[in-house]
Amino acid sequence: MPHLPPIRDRALADAYGRAVLAVVRADDDIGLEESLRLQARLRQRLGDAFDLEALLLAPAITATELAHHAGGDPFRAGGVHPGALAAALVSDCLAIALAKGHIDEREAHALIAFARALGLADAELHRHAPLRPWLR
Repeated sequence: MPHLPPIRDRALADAYGRAVLAVVRADDDIGLEESLRLQARLRQRLGDAFDLEALLLAPAITATELAHHAGGDPFRAGGVHPGALAAALVSDCLAIALAKGHIDEREAHALIAFARALGLADAELHRHAPLRPWLR
């Protein structure tokens, strides 16, 4: 898992959690294994104070909205560089999706959109074998 200290900025943490959830929900199904890994990954990234129930009830977030929260300025984004946030997002979402053994096409497209919105280059995305079939 890429090193990223827990996200302390509440607005960014909420946006990050909603983005992870958007990717995981893209295939319209969250199984038990995915659910357990989702909780574990979000606890690592957001700390113990994150509220899964509130996250599940929050409105969906778009890639553009997440990029706005990250802002391209590490000081504005609670000290988190957008590239580091993108790398963490890819790592977390792949770990959660692969709990069921594969990443669904809809999950892959959602994850790629979020990562690109945060400025992650396709060369970086190509490093993740499960995403390669959907990169154009």
